[in-house]
Amino acid sequence: MQTVNAYLFTTPEVVLVDCGEKSAGSWQALQGGLAQHGLGIQDLQRVVITHAHVDHIGMAAEIARVSGAQIWVSDLALPWAVELESMWQSRATLMYQMLEEALGERPEGLRIRQQLTRVGDEVLKMWDPIPPQQVHCFSTTDVLELGGQQWEVIYAPGHSNTQTCFFEPESGRLLAADMLLRITPTPVIEFSRENPRQRSRGLVSMLDSYQKLLQREISLVYPGHFEPFDQPHALIQEQLSRIHRRKAQCLDLIRQGQGDF
Repeated sequence: MQTVNAYLFTTPEVVLVDCGEKSAGSWQALQGGLAQHGLGIQDLQRVVITHAHVDHIGMAAEIARVSGAQIWVSDLALPWAVELESMWQSRATLMYQMLEEALGERPEGLRIRQQLTRVGDEVLKMWDPIPPQQVHCFSTTDVLELGGQQWEVIYAPGHSNTQTCFFEPESGRLLAADMLLRITPTPVIEFSRENPRQRSRGLVSMLDSYQKLLQREISLVYPGHFEPFDQPHALIQEQLSRIHRRKAQCLDLIRQGQGDF
């Protein structure tokens, strides 16, 4: 994906939801967007982060340095905000372990491990840890004030086990981040919150989160990528159907004894 969305509330205080990766292009895009409202990065008072992925949190530390803004993260995303390198190393260790269990010392496994290492190096160039004194923590059951309105925090793991969405019940608007997109969703491989030595069941969590969103009267979705859209319940049903089809296809391949390696 070439772009990521950040959402701005201008009153009663200047609040940004998500901020992009740390790069010159993201910085310029953010400056340009703020300038359309007569604002600069130095005017930001709060940055609220939906989840701890580089394209949503990577530039937060630099924004905090320039503006003095408080960076709001959920209690689940807090370790990623302030202890980035150790958290990333824990994820890498888990993925290397999974590769070794699946492929041992086969060339395919070694090649994938090298690719993962390169990706990790690139991510850490685009994401700085945030000084703890500039981090404010909210819980996954809180209500946040954004734009003078009350937005419920919805914990919606699946794409990320730190994923939060923000729902404004009076208007039915949902800041969905990457939980609800028009494209095929990706449950990222992460370690379990309960047992860091095991991976989380991202797809199972995603199915549960879809059911949680189906219980809300959502009128308009502001996603983490691409344009806002309506009729989210129809999209959720499409995603559920697609996932169940792919599950059946995978089961057939397993029964046939087919594999990629």
